[in-house]
Amino acid sequence: MAWVGSKGTFREKIEEECIQRYVRDAVHAGSTSLFNAVRSVLQIFFENKRHPGVDELLYRICSPILWRGVKAPNDSVRRQATILLFDNFPLRDPAFNNEMMDLTLQKQFDTFEELLGDSHPALRVAAIEGVSKVLSVYWELLPAETIRCFISKLVVDLVNDVSSSTVRAAVFEGVQFILDNHNSHSILKPLLPMLAPLINDRNEKVRAAFGALLVRIKSIRNLHFYDVVPVNDLLCRLVLDRDSPLACKELVSLFLNSYFPQNVGGSSQVARCLALVRKNPEAAMVFYANVVDHQPQESEENDDDDDEDDEDEEEGFSVVGQVVVLEVIGNLLKSVHVKVMGDARYSECKSFLREQLNVESLEALLLAYSEDRPYDQEALSSIWRIIGYLGDLSEGVLLERLVENLMKMNENSNRKLLESMVDCMVQWDQLPSLVSKLAKFLDQWRKKKFCSDAAGSKAKKAKKSEVALNPVVVLGTIEYIVQLPSVKGLNTLLQPIVEVLESCIGPILEFDADEAEAAYKANSFGFIRLVEVYAKILVMAECAHVNDETSLLAEKAVKRLKKMDDL
Repeated sequence: MAWVGSKGTFREKIEEECIQRYVRDAVHAGSTSLFNAVRSVLQIFFENKRHPGVDELLYRICSPILWRGVKAPNDSVRRQATILLFDNFPLRDPAFNNEMMDLTLQKQFDTFEELLGDSHPALRVAAIEGVSKVLSVYWELLPAETIRCFISKLVVDLVNDVSSSTVRAAVFEGVQFILDNHNSHSILKPLLPMLAPLINDRNEKVRAAFGALLVRIKSIRNLHFYDVVPVNDLLCRLVLDRDSPLACKELVSLFLNSYFPQNVGGSSQVARCLALVRKNPEAAMVFYANVVDHQPQESEENDDDDDEDDEDEEEGFSVVGQVVVLEVIGNLLKSVHVKVMGDARYSECKSFLREQLNVESLEALLLAYSEDRPYDQEALSSIWRIIGYLGDLSEGVLLERLVENLMKMNENSNRKLLESMVDCMVQWDQLPSLVSKLAKFLDQWRKKKFCSDAAGSKAKKAKKSEVALNPVVVLGTIEYIVQLPSVKGLNTLLQPIVEVLESCIGPILEFDADEAEAAYKANSFGFIRLVEVYAKILVMAECAHVNDETSLLAEKAVKRLKKMDDL
């Protein structure tokens, strides 16, 4: 750089008109982007403080500007001066004697402490980052009292800053930096458990930062994350954070080697899975639903030949545990089935699934949970989910069994099971056929109930013929189908059903009070469900119509603007 090769008045001119001007402009920058740009130019000096003359240069030209800046009334100026002050640390002249050196450093330490207590959150965050960096790099050179003061300020005061979640998160990120210096471990070890309550912080970013800190702690010998926060508390937090991706990702990463270890046999992985299911079934479902974000699909191909099991998996397993295991399998398949089934690169994984989850095995599972015991329907729901995610590997003979099971359902059947079976048919591209059948069954019900019985005709005396599919199940299926987000052309597909529903509702609207009461008493639940489902479909159809109209208007507006531009 020009400054290194310059001398005399030319060097002075560079220092005063260039370097010092950059420092002043950085401190008083009107935007973060401008500050970052100027700071990057100055960074070459900060990173070469050991070069002869650089330390003295920075002390001479930066000190007046930075000391005024950190006391400025403007929050932005104080923040930018603070960042540059930490970039310059230690700000000193090498020619100082020991006494002057100590005074200069102590002035900086006192200023750092003041900045940690600044009234503006963004400045406290900058001070936390800077102090953490200083502790990490210069721990051995700092006075013990200064270290104690900074650590106490971070892990006792600022980590509980109720006014700013950003400040709390910054403390966890800062502690990670400090842990990079092994001398800090003995000091931090007894203090870290004090942070445990913050795993339940109301802000997701704080919880995610805490999770990242626990992952870092796990990699350090002689420090254990479970000494900071008990495992049971972490698993409960994982369940609560199922819909909080940032926090959930860190907790899944924390438990990855414990409950989804790599480079071990498949039996060991299964044993770990069962151990987690026994320990916390809900956490197991959340964990295995998200584990794909941390592992490549190829990891599914581990051979099941490890003789060492961490748990005795021959031990009896509760029915609830079995249901959870099926849920776990379903969650794992859900997370990978799009890639595995549709990408030729994962053909080996697809072959592995075909071998392990063949039709015979799936039929055996369906048969095992078909005895109307408690939790059987929950288990069947998971099995049909699994079958659906397997796509063309499971179609064919199982489609016949699905239709057979669907026909047996009634108003008391598990709703989740019904939805799983519908999802399965969607995966098999059987939705058009299903919709056609539903329209047919609904029309049969209309003719039997609303064109005769409810209207008070002699059909009450006639022999009733059985409807092939329970009408309440038909309505529940329709209600679920209209809410499917991923089906293309759903409005057109459902048009026959809408028409039949309108023909069912038509006679009801013409009933007098006695006829309406008779229809309600004849089948109260079915009557209410019919009106409810019809109302939902009307609302959704109107919403779809409005969206279509809005899109059309937007297209017309774009075309009009293009014409105006052309003119």
